[in-house]
Amino acid sequence: MLSRLVRILLALTAISPLSVSLAFQFARSRNYAWAVLAFALCLGLGFLARAIIGFASSRLETLQVTILKAKSADKEVIGFFIAYALPMIFRGQPSSPDLVAWLFAAAMLLFVLWGTQSMQVNPVLGVMGFHFYEVDTDGGVSYLMITRRRINNVLTIKEIVQLSEFGILEADTERDRKIDEYTGSLERANHELTLKQRLVSDLYESRMQITRSVVHDLRNFLNAFSIALQLISRAPSKAESGLALATRQAADMKQLVDDMVEYSVVLGDSTPLAVEPFDLRELFDELVTACRPAIEAKGLRLSARFHANVTTVLSNRIKVKQVALNLLSNATKYTKTGEIELAMGGYGQSSWYLRVADTGVGIAPADRDRVFDEFERAAGDDIPGVGLGLAIVKELCRVLDGRIRFETREGLGTTFDIRFPLRHEASHDSSH
Repeated sequence: MLSRLVRILLALTAISPLSVSLAFQFARSRNYAWAVLAFALCLGLGFLARAIIGFASSRLETLQVTILKAKSADKEVIGFFIAYALPMIFRGQPSSPDLVAWLFAAAMLLFVLWGTQSMQVNPVLGVMGFHFYEVDTDGGVSYLMITRRRINNVLTIKEIVQLSEFGILEADTERDRKIDEYTGSLERANHELTLKQRLVSDLYESRMQITRSVVHDLRNFLNAFSIALQLISRAPSKAESGLALATRQAADMKQLVDDMVEYSVVLGDSTPLAVEPFDLRELFDELVTACRPAIEAKGLRLSARFHANVTTVLSNRIKVKQVALNLLSNATKYTKTGEIELAMGGYGQSSWYLRVADTGVGIAPADRDRVFDEFERAAGDDIPGVGLGLAIVKELCRVLDGRIRFETREGLGTTFDIRFPLRHEASHDSSH
């Protein structure tokens, strides 16, 4: 148990915030020397409180205890505010009436603390991270306990030191510190393990989804291919139709393989992004030449517009071309009548844009959140493709620092608009 003198000192530290009030009054009257002295007194009393608690925890005899019930007493420190603010309500010269008020408040607070045996309810300790609890023990005695633990862990305390007749402090033993450190490390490891398990689970589900989608499409292709072969063998007169069906299915299977290879290359490319200056108009003309035959073969119109407010950009030309060709291919597949629009040009002072629009089937509201997912398609099985085009576009835009957005109306068409920086700063962050 603490000696009477040390208990008086501990009670005295509870009045240290009064010095802050007094320092404010001194500073307000420009008596800065007394203000500094009062504030220094506050700090000194605070350090004294921490030293007493540290001394008690390490030097006093450790006692065994079983806590049956605990109730938080933190709110009781709120009442100290009245005494702390007392000097603030006095007016006049800080050297006389305010100082008298401060001394009166300090004496009154000390009397209350000592008379009620509750000197350990100390707001200064509360600022340092300690909590106060009213606890019932198996010996039938109730104490006011000081500890750094939260209420849900108080009942696990087994060792304490006694500060006064009714005040106890959790013993800060080396074993407890090691247990706390070990528990903390276990909690952190468990949290990291949970995150990794969730990541593995998500990755597994994603890979299973890819497997199911590929198997589904291959089965459909092989079924149709088998039908074509049966048609040729059973009805020689329909051999031409059977060969056409088989050829179409072989082309679809090849497209599936090509898309899978392209997507795996995009995801697996771990090299830093290589950038180079290139002429945007030359790329635009190349894209028009590449996509026009497929668009016009479906009876669609190609609207090509280039805004000549930008000429040269710094980026990865091949990946930009991949983005544009995937968008144009998608637009062509999902459009039956109307036109496909390709537009490129400058946007503001530091960006350029790529826009691909169509008058196709559009995207249903229920599908808009999944439009960039792997193997997601916005229409039925009559549309060729495996649903990897927009997933490839999304990943390439991430690498190229492109900001992609789209607008769509079901049955009326879709517009994809991507903003790229005029000068892409190549870094390791741009790699996969």
